[in-house]
Amino acid sequence: MYFVFSSFKWQNARLKNMNRRTSLEMLLTSSLGVALLPQKLWSNNALAAVNEDAVPFYEAFSQHLLGDHYSAVAPLGVSIGCFIQNCLTEKAIKDLNIGLSQLQAHCLTRHKNRFEQLSHKQQHEVLIATFDPSAAPFPKAALFAQQLRGIALFHFFNTEYGATKVLRYLPVPGRYDGAVPLTSTARTWTH
Repeated sequence: MYFVFSSFKWQNARLKNMNRRTSLEMLLTSSLGVALLPQKLWSNNALAAVNEDAVPFYEAFSQHLLGDHYSAVAPLGVSIGCFIQNCLTEKAIKDLNIGLSQLQAHCLTRHKNRFEQLSHKQQHEVLIATFDPSAAPFPKAALFAQQLRGIALFHFFNTEYGATKVLRYLPVPGRYDGAVPLTSTARTWTH
């Protein structure tokens, strides 16, 4: 999974002005990385247990990130936790867990509550500071936030709602004709 997270490093400068193209590039990069590198899933049949303490955070983070779209999809916290525990490398899991504990410590110090218990406005302030490298509440906060955002968006766009309603999925128009007779002057690409 290092491939997925290393791809975010070159985009740090672009994240402040992210547009649809950049978002789709990130989604494609993470999708490709996930398709190629689920090492733990191939090496054994036993899935690692999800960190239950982190699930409420993943839920609150996803809800804040997705806004109104969050209510249209099933809760993403458990699936994000399962993905982190079973598809990422040990180093990536460790880095995300360190980032999560540092973010929760910052919230407890500054707001006297865990992130998921903060008001929407307070969550927004914490996330703005976390994504901004110049105002980061802890070391590598922006990288942690970007990685977690990539995972949350990957899960959201792989839901039926995210793939069909938000991405404006259009099925291939027309119908499928398996056997089209060709004449000697016909071109196959015009059919």
